[in-house]
Amino acid sequence: MSAASNPITYPYEELNIDKAEIRAVEGMGLGLFATQDISAGELIFRDSPLLIMDDVRDINEFGDRYLSLPKNLVPYLDSGAISGERYERDVDAKTLQFHYWWTRKNEFAVDIDAQSDYWFPMIDKIVRAYSIFRNNAADADDGTEKSAFYPTFSRINHSCDPSAGWPIGPGPDYIVSIVARRDIPAGEQIFVTYSGTVSSTTTILNREERQDILSDWGFICSCTRCAPE
Repeated sequence: MSAASNPITYPYEELNIDKAEIRAVEGMGLGLFATQDISAGELIFRDSPLLIMDDVRDINEFGDRYLSLPKNLVPYLDSGAISGERYERDVDAKTLQFHYWWTRKNEFAVDIDAQSDYWFPMIDKIVRAYSIFRNNAADADDGTEKSAFYPTFSRINHSCDPSAGWPIGPGPDYIVSIVARRDIPAGEQIFVTYSGTVSSTTTILNREERQDILSDWGFICSCTRCAPE
C-alpha cells in the first residue's frame, strides 16, 4: 500500500482492470483511480495473491517462497511501497536471521568472503522484500495466521473514510474483492482503510487513535475525515 513510495516502477498497464487504473500520485507514490463512474455496491475488481505466508514472522518461509516466485512476478513485490521506519526495524531485527537462513540453504557459510559480492546484495534484497511484504500484506479473515501480498490491491491508498471495501475470500485462493462503498465518479482516486475491512473499528476511533494505528505505515493521515478534526 502506497503510503511511502519506492523509486522502482513497473508496467502496471499490463494488469487487466476495466474500471480503474494505477497512476502516480504526488506524495503517495502510486494510487488507483476510477476510469468510469462506479456505483455503490459495484465490484471494481478482484485480485489474486502474489505470495501467501502461513506466518509472516517465519523468515525461512518467506525466503523460500520469495525465491520460488517466477522471475516475471518478482518486480510486482520488489516495487511495493515501503515504510522507512519499518524497514529500518526489519534491517536491524531480520538481517542476521536471513543470513543464517541463506547460509544454511546454500551451505557456504565457511567461505563467506568468497561469496560476499553475491550474498550481501541478495540478503539486502530479501530483507527489503520482506519489509515490503509486511508493509503491504493483508491478513486473512479466517482465523489463521495467513497473510497475502496482492499486486494491484497493494497500490490502493488509505483513507479513514474509504470509498471501497476489500473482503477477502476463503482459502486456499484468498481472492480479495474491491467493492465500492459509495458512488465513485470517473477520475476520483479509490481509497480503502488499511487497518481493517469495512467493519473495522477505525470507524469509531478518534483521530489520535487512528493515527496511532496507522503509524506502522510511516505516514500521517490527512484524509477528508482526519483533516477537519
